[in-house]
Amino acid sequence: GRPIGMLSDRDVRGTVGDLRRAGQEVSESVAGYRVSDAMSAPVVSVTSKSSLNDAVRRFCDFEIGAVAVVGEDEGLVGICSYLDLLEGLAKG
Repeated sequence: GRPIGMLSDRDVRGTVGDLRRAGQEVSESVAGYRVSDAMSAPVVSVTSKSSLNDAVRRFCDFEIGAVAVVGEDEGLVGICSYLDLLEGLAKG
């Protein structure tokens, strides 16, 4: 099926704060939260045939750290993070 949201460490930090600095057990810090409370939605995506330039535009336009990579049927086939993108650009 089609993805409905993305959850990244940035999303979690924005919802519950930085767990590494909280000094609490992770289970205590996130108790009561659901994925839907923190996820980014709707999903920002590119296709596997999109150019790296298209992905860069998505990162900048939506101020996000990852995009979903979808197939022709809009089903999820992968995830591209900004680090993946930088590696791809560095390789030329």
